[in-house]
Amino acid sequence: MVETSSKTHPQVGFLSLADELIINILTRLDLRTLVRCHRVCSVLHSIIQSAVDLQYKINLDMVGMQDVPANNGVGIVDRLKMLKDHSRAWKEGNPTETVLDGQMADERYYTCGGVLGYVNIDRDMRESLSLIQIPSRSRGIPERRWTLKDIGSIHEVALDPSQNLLVVVSDDEDADPQGGWSSQLQILDLKTGETHRLAQQRVLRYASHIISDELGSTTDVAICGRFLAISYSRFQTSVGDLDGDRVDTIVVLDWMTGDTHLVRLSTVVLVQLPMICIASVSTEKMTGKLPTTFF
Repeated sequence: MVETSSKTHPQVGFLSLADELIINILTRLDLRTLVRCHRVCSVLHSIIQSAVDLQYKINLDMVGMQDVPANNGVGIVDRLKMLKDHSRAWKEGNPTETVLDGQMADERYYTCGGVLGYVNIDRDMRESLSLIQIPSRSRGIPERRWTLKDIGSIHEVALDPSQNLLVVVSDDEDADPQGGWSSQLQILDLKTGETHRLAQQRVLRYASHIISDELGSTTDVAICGRFLAISYSRFQTSVGDLDGDRVDTIVVLDWMTGDTHLVRLSTVVLVQLPMICIASVSTEKMTGKLPTTFF
């Protein structure tokens, strides 16, 4: 949308062109050049101020955001207004507020890609996973809430809305106690809680050798495309040794096929996206080199 300037300007060279044509040319400039034109020439400043498309482009840069193709029918005028409202909300400390339903369990909450998930406990102490699509006035995203029930005990969760993927880590109730503690991963559809359409199996099982409520034990999950990295940490103690040593175990698997890779590490585990990079430092061999495994 263009509101042509009513001001007259010198009929010389580039500035002698009609405002509509000048705006069309300015639209093709890179942002840095456009901002310079806006700052150094009063005539171009006036023209740019009258062009909503150019104002939107400049305001996006001011807040460090990028435009995406409009898929909800929102026009450029409304998008510029929402962008300015977003900037004003940050300056005035007036964010969008959302009230969580139910009782959150042990501050277990997870967020990724504009979706917030948290473990909810009902009166019968049964766990479920409540999810919220975080609303955004500036991007025209409405709030949406849903709850996934009957997914068993929940020890850790990972979300990837871009793949509509939900991964739930829990104990394997069917495991043989004499064979060592075992964990399971549920590969689920984020919206329905059903088996993910690209997963060959709903449940993947493997031996973690770490009991979920063991003192000092932790579990972390990272999603990288079709790969998952599950890191377990615990402290191994012996008689007379109160501190113990930290032992890290990491399982890397392809959640689509179920193929797994097991790497035992110590002291440090790094998971770096978009490539899974696993680095370890041994307390016994401090050579200054960092053994690294890539997947």
